[in-house]
Order: sequence, then C-alpha cells, then structure tokens
Amino acid sequence: MLLSDLLKLEGVDVAAVDRNARITLCRHVAHKNKDLNAAIQRDYGLLNAYQCEQGDDVFKASGLILAFLPDWGQRAVFAGAFRNEGRITAQDYLKLFPGNPVGQFDGYEHVGADIGHYYYRLTPAPLLHALQGRLVVDWGGSTRTWCQFKLDKPVVELYPPGYVAPFVDYYDVLLTFDELKSVVNHPDGNRLWHVKLRSIAAVYLITDLADGQQYVGAAYGQDGLLGRWRAYVQSGGHGGNDLLVKRLKERPGAERKFQFSILRVLDKNSTQEQVVAVERMMMQKLGSRAWGLNH
Repeated sequence: MLLSDLLKLEGVDVAAVDRNARITLCRHVAHKNKDLNAAIQRDYGLLNAYQCEQGDDVFKASGLILAFLPDWGQRAVFAGAFRNEGRITAQDYLKLFPGNPVGQFDGYEHVGADIGHYYYRLTPAPLLHALQGRLVVDWGGSTRTWCQFKLDKPVVELYPPGYVAPFVDYYDVLLTFDELKSVVNHPDGNRLWHVKLRSIAAVYLITDLADGQQYVGAAYGQDGLLGRWRAYVQSGGHGGNDLLVKRLKERPGAERKFQFSILRVLDKNSTQEQVVAVERMMMQKLGSRAWGLNH
C-alpha cells in the first residue's frame, strides 16, 4: 500500500494533487540543534511552531502540509496534517506562538531578525488524523530532501492505537506525562513496555521541565515500576506525593511538563528496605530534598 492509496480513501484527488503540487510532505529534522530536534518529536505544538517559520518560501504552492518525523533509517512517522492559510508577518507569528518557543532553543530573542525568513499560518487538519503517530512510510533514499511532493511513498508499518515508542533500554527511558499515560492506558499498543516495567523494582526520577525541580521515588511490589507509574496516571500526575499535589493545585496542568526516567534498576524481589535505601542515596546525590520536590 502507498500513502497515495490512503489519501484516496480519504477522498483526496491524488492525480490533481500531483499535477498542482497542492500537498507538501515534510520530514522535519532540526539537524543543527539536537535539543530542538528531540523537543519537536515530543510536542506537536512545538512542531507546528517550528514548521511555520522557514528560511525559504517552501509552502507557497501548498494548500496542505503532511508533516512527518524521522523514525529510523529511511522511515518517517506521520505527525499530522496542516492546512496552509497563507503567509503572515513575524509579528503575527509571535501572536500565534507567544514567547517564540523555537527561538528559545536557537538562542535568539527576535523572530524575523534574519533577513529572508517566511512565516505561515498552518492549522491542524483532520486528514488521516486516526493514523497520527502510527503511520510509518519509507521516505526514500534522499532523507536530506526534507520537503517533497511525491505521494507514492510505501506504507511500511502501522503502529497499534496508543503506541508511544519502541522500548529500547531501561536507562534510555524518557517519557512525558502524556506519553506515560498512553503507555499505561494502551497495554496492547505498548505490550513490551508493560512487560519490562512490571518486571523490575526501581528508583525513578520525575523532572518538572518548567523549572528543573526534581522528585526521586521508589517502586517495588507485585507490579514493580509499572504499578507505581500507573498511580501517577490515575491520580492526574501527583501519585500521592505531597509536594507534587501542592504543585498541581497551584499550577493546574503542570503535569504536562513532567518527565519520567529511571535512575536505578533493581531486582523485582528486592525488599522495600533495599529499594528505599537506594532511593535515599539518590535523593542525596541529586539534592532533591535540599531544593527539590522530596520532603
């Protein structure tokens, strides 16, 4: 199956699109900034802010943009469809994206400081919405050609609903709260995550990316780390921890900036005392009691 076949099923006149280049395919990679590249892959709002500013007038003939993100190799994951409502000024761009979120990664304060930048109003469109984050295509050998018009790209995989990312290694785990929620609530789509997280005791870290404050926690018992992290999802982000409860009361929605990672993997049969001893040591190392979110 090709991407064009899926578009036909959505009622798109592919032949007319190919002649008029009305759909642009974009595979977004921020080559010069690894932090920005990681961020746009986790935050679709930031992704749109990133693509709405261009050094060339790449979207001048496009009514619709299909955004993709790199998977691995030549593969690309569908990130969403966006309708091009036309060029806008740098000032209008800042109204759409207050604080210039992309510029913060690049270290400059003023949008439009570079001569020749172009700005667009790109709004989310419903096309292929059910396949967002799930549809994987073969981008082809020219992965450096990030902006293309051919719609005959092979569909190589369709991830199950709720799929977040492949599980690679415990110490590679970096999950936002929204990603953790998907992992917990979609066990079929994230089966390996459930198996791996349930099979260990652990000391974990929650970092509020809004201000860098950290919380060190311990997970033990029958469901291991999965059971403890499930409690954060079910409680809306705080897991019963006093300072996290206080933070969410003061700043509703703050959990969207929480990042979950693993500091130490322990045997599932470790006792509570053994796990808590490691937890206390990590609190001391990171200073999360002195100035963080641990009592």
